[in-house]
Amino acid sequence: MSFLRHPVLLLVEAVVSAAIGGMLREGFLRAEARGRAPMEITVTVMGETERLDGSWEGADLLANPDATAQRVQISLRVEKRARVSLDAVEGKDVSRLFPQEKREAILEPGRWYAIPGPRTFYDLAGRVHLRLNVAPLDRPDSPFEPADAVGPASLVTFRLSDGSPYQLTRQDFAARGAARLELDLRAP
Repeated sequence: MSFLRHPVLLLVEAVVSAAIGGMLREGFLRAEARGRAPMEITVTVMGETERLDGSWEGADLLANPDATAQRVQISLRVEKRARVSLDAVEGKDVSRLFPQEKREAILEPGRWYAIPGPRTFYDLAGRVHLRLNVAPLDRPDSPFEPADAVGPASLVTFRLSDGSPYQLTRQDFAARGAARLELDLRAP
């Protein structure tokens, strides 16, 4: 059995096939470019010190690295799915603070996450060096690079433990691979 096809139909079929191939290629190129896109994060570092009356005094530890606090909470937002960890560094010793050993913390883009968790804090004693590690989920083998501040800082309002509002600096950071942010904190 033989099928005769009209030359116009053959031309339309060829054009449609080329268009589909072009769209597929464009999709793969965009996906590859997204994979190479920098790891972008937004960070705030809120410290609290308890007053004599039981209320809390806030400290913006990102904007004022010399400020002191009795306890600290890090808030983080990512622009693409990422795996996050927080380490305490003392010389060559590195201790995992978040998440617990043999666990993963995966962040979804566009949402704020508090570390160690909502309404929870890490107590500070003396000087502490923290290392925040954020790696893209789609590239687990990405090397960690120092996160560089991107653009001007802006203000965001969070609540202290006693419910009072407190304005903090939020800063955008970016790194070509996985991002690493070093924080030096100290207690009063």
